[in-house]
Amino acid sequence: MARGTSEGCDRPGATLDTFDIYEGAIARALGNLRTWEACYTRERSAAAGLVAELLARSGEQRELILRNSRRFNTWGVCERLVAEAWDVARTSPRQAETLADLALRVADRLDVRYGRPAIEDLRTRSWTCLGTARCRRADLAGAEQALRSAYRHLRRGTGDPVELALFLDLAASLLSARRKFCAALRLLRGAHAAFLSVGDRQRAGRALRDLSREMPVSP
Repeated sequence: MARGTSEGCDRPGATLDTFDIYEGAIARALGNLRTWEACYTRERSAAAGLVAELLARSGEQRELILRNSRRFNTWGVCERLVAEAWDVARTSPRQAETLADLALRVADRLDVRYGRPAIEDLRTRSWTCLGTARCRRADLAGAEQALRSAYRHLRRGTGDPVELALFLDLAASLLSARRKFCAALRLLRGAHAAFLSVGDRQRAGRALRDLSREMPVSP
C-alpha cells in the first residue's frame, strides 16, 4: 500500500509538520488548563479567610478594599460570597442581601480570563439570591427588579441548568406571592426538572415542597 493514502493525509498541506503544530497547540492548551485549575484551587482555599476579613470591615472599608486590593477580586472570593449568601437567603435575608451585593461588586472586577459567560453565571446567581432574599422580606418590587437583572445575565451565561432552576424558583415565588398559582406551578415544574438534570435532588425536592406550601387548599 502506498504511503499517505489515509483520508487525512491526502489533504493538501496535511504534513508531519502540521501534525507537530497541532500536538504543540494541544499541549499548550492542556498546560493552560492545568494552570487555571491550580489557580482555582488556590483561590478557593484562600477564599474563606478573605471573605471573613472583608466582612469584618465597615461598608466603606469594604468598598476601598475591593477597589484597591486585587487579592480580594478573585473567582474564589466571589464564589464563596455567593455560596454564603444562598446559605442564609431564607433564614437571614438581610445578611444574604449584603453578601450577594458584595459578590456582584467582586464579579464586576473579575479578570475576563475567567471567561465572560462564567462570570455572567456568577452575576445571575447573585441577583437571583438578592431577589430570593427580598421576596422573603416581602419586598416584591425589589425582588422583581432583581429577577429582571438576573434574566439579563442568565441570557449571557453558560446555560448552566442550576442557574436556570434557581431563576425559575424565584420567578415562581413571585408569582405565588401575587396568587398566580397556575403559572407558579409551571415554573416550579421546570425548576424541579432542571435540578434533577444535574442530580440536585435536595433542591428539586424543596421546589416541590415550596409549591405544596404556597398552593391554596381547595375547600
